[in-house]
Amino acid sequence: KHLEETTAAYDYALKRFVDKETISFFGLGYAPKNGFMKAANEKGFTVEEMKQSGLIAEGKDGQPYEYFRERLMFPICNAMGKTVGYTGRYIGTSENNKIPKYLNTPETLVSKKGELLYNWHVARKKTYDSKEVIIVEGPTDTITLYRQDVFNVVAVSGTALTDKHIDLLSNYTDSLILLLDGDEAGQKAKNRIAEKIIEKGLPVRIIQLPAGTDPDEFFSENIFQEYQEKNQKDFIEWKAEALKDADAVQKQKIISELALLIKNFPGTLQEIYIEQLSKNYRIKKVLTDSIKELNKAKEKPLPKEDLPDDISFSQVEKYGFYESKNQLYFRTKKGIERGA
Repeated sequence: KHLEETTAAYDYALKRFVDKETISFFGLGYAPKNGFMKAANEKGFTVEEMKQSGLIAEGKDGQPYEYFRERLMFPICNAMGKTVGYTGRYIGTSENNKIPKYLNTPETLVSKKGELLYNWHVARKKTYDSKEVIIVEGPTDTITLYRQDVFNVVAVSGTALTDKHIDLLSNYTDSLILLLDGDEAGQKAKNRIAEKIIEKGLPVRIIQLPAGTDPDEFFSENIFQEYQEKNQKDFIEWKAEALKDADAVQKQKIISELALLIKNFPGTLQEIYIEQLSKNYRIKKVLTDSIKELNKAKEKPLPKEDLPDDISFSQVEKYGFYESKNQLYFRTKKGIERGA
């Protein structure tokens, strides 16, 4: 539904994104509480077609219902700019805390969340021109940066960053920058995503936000360019900062984690990291020895397809196991095996 037809939704969008031009450029819309199925049916769409599009779903009673209701709608486009899915932000008045704040189109024939990136159809050329891309969590973060003339920004809406995402981005740049929420969940996501990118042999940089903030709120004023110039860091160098206040046992753990990351790079880049970290923390010998041991390891490589998208190789190498869907999986010489 056209956003301007709904006063409450339009007022909300104006409050968040300030101007009509931005709202129009990103094609924001509104999903009312009901009426979509009737309107779509009048235009000749069948229930089955609407199910296949991800716009209606089937309830426990077997009856179809409208998937997006009372939501500000952010179209998700493919690389050609064609809408293939949506992210919907709930703006209704219900006090039911079980209603998810954001809802994303489920997997369909054209909406593959593990392959799509929000705003990629806009950011693709800008990424190629600038030779770097900024990765955020959602559409509102993307739009906030866009309003500050940051056009090479994409979001992973409703999914983890996948190998296909990384492969896509690496075709245009080898400079990936993470700008995620400053809360605990955002910090965990930052570590997980950064490790996954590094496992592909790509360095990654981060822009660290103050605790408890997110890009949408923190950059509501036009301060992004100045802030990122002062606060952008290489992820490995950022991770090494924990060595400053660490005791001997903690240092050993941190150095092992750093070695697991650095070993993914070619020899020359490994040496650069070793020299840089040794200069700051005097850990050259132990770091070098740890990386050499990892480079010489004869253990059977972990098949990439054995891991879920939200689990990184470094995580499994570090702990020897991971948890998925309340089940433990362990790394063995035969590969990944489920625990008893």
